[in-house]
Amino acid sequence: MKGSKFYKFLILGIFINLIIFTGIYFWNRGKQSIKSIIIKSYLEKLSYTEIKDGVKNWQLIADKAISSEDKILLKGVNINFFKRFRLMGNSGTFNPKTRDIRIEGQVKLWQANGYSLSTDYLIYSHHLGLIFTDAPIIIKGEDINLSGFGMRYFLKEGKLVLSKVKLVFMDKHNTRCKIKNAKL
Repeated sequence: MKGSKFYKFLILGIFINLIIFTGIYFWNRGKQSIKSIIIKSYLEKLSYTEIKDGVKNWQLIADKAISSEDKILLKGVNINFFKRFRLMGNSGTFNPKTRDIRIEGQVKLWQANGYSLSTDYLIYSHHLGLIFTDAPIIIKGEDINLSGFGMRYFLKEGKLVLSKVKLVFMDKHNTRCKIKNAKL
């Protein structure tokens, strides 16, 4: 009889521990699965518009977006800075907390006045109001062809700062003129 009571208590103890450990397992698994859903969320199309005082400042559109812990990985990136210019690139990252964007791979910038810029990558720093790169750049227009390394564009001031510049432009007689290592 004593042995039978002992086995009943042993089985009951094992059963209670099994229930407790199963509950802990599913409770922790639930937390991880919610986190993995957040980390691995995927969108076919993403559109984000920055509006300040009722005016659209810029709009980010991506063909694909994959959410990571603190940023969103982008494919097929287009950014429109309304009334100023638009940017395109193969891929990029967007930090929704800081609203900073990095665009990479065959990056192109087009201005409404006909000028275009090509580079390997561009970074938009939202809090600084700055678009910049340290990569090689090429700027083309109707009468100008400029190349260099590095660029800073200050959005508020509309100021463009270039580094290590080689400039080719056409004068009014269609004569090619070259300026090397100019500081602009």
